[in-house]
Amino acid sequence: MANHVGQCTTRLAEMRRFYTEVLGFEEVRELVLPDQGTAELLGVERPVGLTAVYLRLGAFTLELLQFDRPGNQPRAERVMNEPGLTHLSVS
Repeated sequence: MANHVGQCTTRLAEMRRFYTEVLGFEEVRELVLPDQGTAELLGVERPVGLTAVYLRLGAFTLELLQFDRPGNQPRAERVMNEPGLTHLSVS
């Protein structure tokens, strides 16, 4: 069974370097997904422009997602008590 955590970023190259060079993750694969099918699956208007990079550390897989397209929502500041993922801890 394969499990992973997905993290959306606007700085894919920097995040990839951080996780591989600083934290020791290994890059497993990179996928550039076609807009057709991806738009419907994710509920994102076309063009989607999705690139997914899979990084592994031991049994843990991290999926970095970047939507290279106009019309993305701006990054919103979050507080720790807001529902949803608050942090990722690896050891």
